[in-house]
Amino acid sequence: MPSIEKEYAFVVPGVADMAPSGLARALDVGCSGGALGYFLKTQRGYQEVVGIEYSQAAAENARNYLDEVFVGDACQVCLPEKYHGYFDLIIYADVLEHLQDPWSVIAKHKAYLGKGGYVLASIPNLRNLFLILNLLAGRFDYTELGLLDRTHLRFFTMETAVEMFANTGFELLNCKRSIRDAQWHQDADKKRDIPPAILEFYDALYRKHINGEDCSADLQRCFGLFSFTPDAVVDLLTAQYHLLFRLSSGNRGE
Repeated sequence: MPSIEKEYAFVVPGVADMAPSGLARALDVGCSGGALGYFLKTQRGYQEVVGIEYSQAAAENARNYLDEVFVGDACQVCLPEKYHGYFDLIIYADVLEHLQDPWSVIAKHKAYLGKGGYVLASIPNLRNLFLILNLLAGRFDYTELGLLDRTHLRFFTMETAVEMFANTGFELLNCKRSIRDAQWHQDADKKRDIPPAILEFYDALYRKHINGEDCSADLQRCFGLFSFTPDAVVDLLTAQYHLLFRLSSGNRGE
């Protein structure tokens, strides 16, 4: 069986820990090589994981770990009738930002959820302070990895990501944030020299935050038009949202 360790280590920590326990069947949209589904089956007790994957090569690897894999663009793939109302959980781990029309995909896939079904999504944060500082410096550079991965087609803030799901009948149950320092951002853009002042300001704010210090005055001096609550500071330092939704009561047939 092909090795899964590298991808397994990359995908699992921020996403799989939020998957509700006690569920049986999951649909992993953008399943890549099958690492996340493998984790759910071997570590979380899921009985069945079905995947959708754009890359033929990745899908072939995923078939070693998942129960079924459908190959193609998630905007185009339609699952067989037997999967309607079938899944307890649908996962979008770093995939919605790559799609031409993620809104219609979420609406279409809603039919695959059973009553009381959940959706787990991992979405990059466009409101990240590092991106804002670079934009103020006149830069919006696509990179090989990171928040401005060159294959990203859509961009979201926390508010617009939640809104995307709410408009399709989901309610937010839980949110966890991935907060990363300036070095992480710099490593994602090795081809460009990032102004030292941006790195220093961002890193100083990051260190203050993780040490439990109030960063609002620093931000107020930099962005005088806005006031910054502690929640806003966390949001500005967030690179990735991990969001767990459930069908709202009116959509659960209760």
